[in-house]
Amino acid sequence: MTARRFLSVLSIAAALSACASGRGRDRQPTDLEITPTGYCEVLGADGLVDWSGRAATLCPGLVAEPTEHDGLAGEGCTVYTVDANGGMVPTEITGARSAQALTDGRFVVWGWDGSLSIRDARGSSTEVAPLALDPWVDAASGKIAFIGPVAGAETLEPGDDREVILYDIPSGSSQALITDASAAGPVPIPGTEDVLYVSSAAGVASIVRVTPTETLTLTNRDATGVEQEFVPVYGRQLLFTEGATGIVFTAEYESDVLWTLNLTTGEAVELGPGRFPAFGSDGSVLAAAGSGESCALHYLDGRTP
Repeated sequence: MTARRFLSVLSIAAALSACASGRGRDRQPTDLEITPTGYCEVLGADGLVDWSGRAATLCPGLVAEPTEHDGLAGEGCTVYTVDANGGMVPTEITGARSAQALTDGRFVVWGWDGSLSIRDARGSSTEVAPLALDPWVDAASGKIAFIGPVAGAETLEPGDDREVILYDIPSGSSQALITDASAAGPVPIPGTEDVLYVSSAAGVASIVRVTPTETLTLTNRDATGVEQEFVPVYGRQLLFTEGATGIVFTAEYESDVLWTLNLTTGEAVELGPGRFPAFGSDGSVLAAAGSGESCALHYLDGRTP
């Protein structure tokens, strides 16, 4: 499967504007501004399976690939805090498949057993859901989006009906936003009541925006297959940019490629090779290509990689 560029006059103008302004200045409370050297230190850590802002999950012996490890219990996986110089300090949280930091020092943890919980650095836990897929956190609002089974169901097997659920941490309440058996990767959009998610309901994987009043397909609206104008979808490697009106994400197909997507217009631009986008200390977006001390490419700051 080959990702191709989807360019128009508007999208090219948006990309040029981004390069001039530097999108790394629009950050969320738990994002990092990390040095290129520190960034490569984190990318070189043994068993890095998930990294978002100030939280990274290491499972030595595994690698960050879009594959399933259903048989894992996760005992060897540990959540680490990450600082601006790439320093990593282990917490007492184990069994994690992914973790994201909250503004109060706690973590939202997705376990290899499918459970979703809120834990502090010592491992004390409060359950959010016994079974969830693809959780993502908006730390500023205290909201978690995840995929859950429909009411009365207890499984999330391929083909099962499933819901995009938005959970509010302060109140402990949740709401189902949409039912879609193909739903994956729900992400709350900071500063809004909207959620992004990935859907294949129309036959082609697309990025969809759900608002309180409507559902908007942002990419591949008229696509019937992976054609020239096909825009790939994100996994767990993404950043919000431009005051949360855009995202930068890794498309994980034959190779890791970085894209940017305007969440208002749906216009997308392929930026170049890279994985694990993160905000750099110089205001750019860093992305890894290769390994070693100079693994980081710089995007969206006026420099070419």
